[in-house]
Amino acid sequence: MYALDSEGEKGWSFETDGEIRSSPAIGDDGTVYFGTSTGKVYALDPNGTEKWNFTTGGSVSASPTISGDGTVYFGSHDNHVYAVDSEGEEKWNFETGGPVTSSLSLGYDGTIYAGSEDGNLYAIDSDGTEKWRFNANSPIKSSPAISISPLGSQGVNSVYVTTTDGKLHSLSLEGEKRWDYDIGAPIYSSPVISKNGTRYIGSEDGTLHAIADPHLIEDWHDLDEIRDDLGGNYFLVDDLDNQTDGYDELVDTEDGWDPIGDEDSQFTGTLKGVDKTSTLLHTYGTGDDLSLQLMDIEDDSEEFFEEDGDLARETSTITGLQIDRPSEDHVGLFGDLGENATVEDVTLQDVNVTGHSYVGGLAGESRGTVENVAVEGGEVHGEGDWETEYSVTGGLIGLNRGDVVGSYSTADVTGDYSNVGGLVGLNWGEIKGSYAAGDVEGSDFVGGLVGRSYDHGDYEPVIKGSYATGNVTGSFCVGGLVGDNKGIVENSYSEAKVNGDDRVGGLVGHNVGRINHTYAIGDVSGDSYVGGLVGYNHDVFLGPTGEIIDSFSLQGTAEDVVGASAGDMIGRVASAPEEDMQNIELYTADEFKEYDPLHECWDVTTVGAGESDLDHTWNIVDGETYPFLSWEDA
Repeated sequence: MYALDSEGEKGWSFETDGEIRSSPAIGDDGTVYFGTSTGKVYALDPNGTEKWNFTTGGSVSASPTISGDGTVYFGSHDNHVYAVDSEGEEKWNFETGGPVTSSLSLGYDGTIYAGSEDGNLYAIDSDGTEKWRFNANSPIKSSPAISISPLGSQGVNSVYVTTTDGKLHSLSLEGEKRWDYDIGAPIYSSPVISKNGTRYIGSEDGTLHAIADPHLIEDWHDLDEIRDDLGGNYFLVDDLDNQTDGYDELVDTEDGWDPIGDEDSQFTGTLKGVDKTSTLLHTYGTGDDLSLQLMDIEDDSEEFFEEDGDLARETSTITGLQIDRPSEDHVGLFGDLGENATVEDVTLQDVNVTGHSYVGGLAGESRGTVENVAVEGGEVHGEGDWETEYSVTGGLIGLNRGDVVGSYSTADVTGDYSNVGGLVGLNWGEIKGSYAAGDVEGSDFVGGLVGRSYDHGDYEPVIKGSYATGNVTGSFCVGGLVGDNKGIVENSYSEAKVNGDDRVGGLVGHNVGRINHTYAIGDVSGDSYVGGLVGYNHDVFLGPTGEIIDSFSLQGTAEDVVGASAGDMIGRVASAPEEDMQNIELYTADEFKEYDPLHECWDVTTVGAGESDLDHTWNIVDGETYPFLSWEDA
């Protein structure tokens, strides 16, 4: 340890038996405190003379914290927090579940806040007893920050802590999580809070982030005011229904709710609900992590985590959305979500939405990210017209150009014309880990999940890890999952009962894209080009060729697995009886009964009844169930 005078000349030095890896702390009387890699904490007089040292069982890599009464607090790599008096005598120690590598923070009431590499933030009383702990699910290598900071219109005391998985967590002083923000890169530095409440954070990707306070939505008036700042950040902290302030003026009217944003003025901000159970979202596939944590702002929320992959979780709810605008396009809670828009953790219940074209329970059109959003029950209807022959109507979104992740709709969906789907009417983007369970009825390009998945311009549509179960009725290009596919459909299935006229399939009505590792088990009926899996697998002259790879339909649902195919059928594409479709060997064994060899084995594993294994895309209770996606509730 070196002491330099104001001219940069050496005043004194003090040699220790280890490395000093952090700044010293200076007490009110000038005493210098610091730790070393050998686990010692030293106290030196202002002239460099040792007053005392205290030995821990591991390296002390961060600066000590000194309270007003002279107590010295510090953490050690030996998984302990220590309190030592001004004479070097231990007052108490507190055991954590991992190394404490950052400085401790001291609250105005004497509470000590300690982050640990075990992923917990500990709040410790001044006598060494635990007040609470918060599990951030990732190592904490930075010091917490404490402030009295405005949150919307409310002034609240807050603790902020960052984690190495790239999140800033906002907590109440009682340890309840208010919200988090995902930086997208590891964080090893502490947040700094300005006087106006802005949080500044540096991350490992070389970016300094400034995070402002979000707006809190507590009633329909607050929700309506989003249109005044379409780029703002919003938290839906209270459930809204017909008893909530503003419903009579803004929803229960002749035309109903006026959609937020339109094609010319899109919503580009964020709307996030609050997860009242703190449940982790499922993971799709083997490493494509879709986990999301956003927890209740209310102080009395119950905190627990479950890792069984169950998609269903309690989020902020909007009940009774009514819209009756049959001559207007871009109709839904939002008219148009822009490219940078994000909507997460919101459930719409009992919707009654009618529009002309580009109609959805959540949004008429979306270029943004929709994650863990649900439409539960009700009806969504798109009228369309003869001139365009488009309805572009979905239970969740009319036209999707962005990303839909971990979302679902159980609303019934109808469209007078084309592009009608249980979740999305027309898809140009990506849909992952999602499902639809409502009945769907339209004219052309009608699907249980998506009406039409179409490679438009620079868009390459993808549907992965998703399914549909409702009844599907249409005329041309009708499918249990997708009516018309010109993109990628993989690791997905349909249980839908399908009825149409021309190009009707249990999974896909008409295919010019790629279908891989899929199946369908619903009954299929139609007049021409009818298949238990695909109605018509097309080969377009001088254009794309439809591919079906290692996919199956249940025997007896239609006469043929594929009604007609001018495209490619690769590997094991077959109609199979229930016994075989509930046998894992159909999906994994290169030789199985009379079937063709597989092109590539499915990523499937056996589990017990009621269990799931998220390390694999598919699970199966061998001999008892069809394959199901690992994120589903088995």
